[in-house]
Amino acid sequence: MEKHNVIIVDDSADLRTLVRFHLEKAGFAVFDADSVAAGFELIRQTEIDCIICDLKMPGGNGDELVKLVRSDDQYVETPILMLSAVSTLHEITDALN
Repeated sequence: MEKHNVIIVDDSADLRTLVRFHLEKAGFAVFDADSVAAGFELIRQTEIDCIICDLKMPGGNGDELVKLVRSDDQYVETPILMLSAVSTLHEITDALN
């Protein structure tokens, strides 16, 4: 059975490690990056089936990564899961706008 490739893009090493542990245990091949720039470069170099991305990161936000990914026809249908530590409706609305 072929493994599906997932990339985690998050500035938190602890979160990347936690998510990696659970995804690998479930049989996924996992790649990770700590910034939007590093994540996009890795996405372009690797056949990625799913992207898990932090919403707010220093040096570039997850929405910027989504725009970069979606601007490439190869990744138009690639699933993207956004993670965030923001907890209030106001913070969530601001982050998505």
